[in-house]
Amino acid sequence: MFSQCPGRDRGLKVRYIKCSHCGTEVEFFSDEPKRRCPQCKKDVTYTQKDSCIYWCKVAKDCLMRF
Repeated sequence: MFSQCPGRDRGLKVRYIKCSHCGTEVEFFSDEPKRRCPQCKKDVTYTQKDSCIYWCKVAKDCLMRF
């Protein structure tokens, strides 16, 4: 059994996702699913295309435990 996602990189990465409400780029660390936009104060979340299940090589193993 995993104690954390096996594909999770120990080093955090920074990503920028545009707020779907106002277009401001919102800074995300790679372990954050949601942030508040600093401009319009609305929540910004990763879309499906940003999810690790689309790029992580061990996503299938990770998801099978749920």
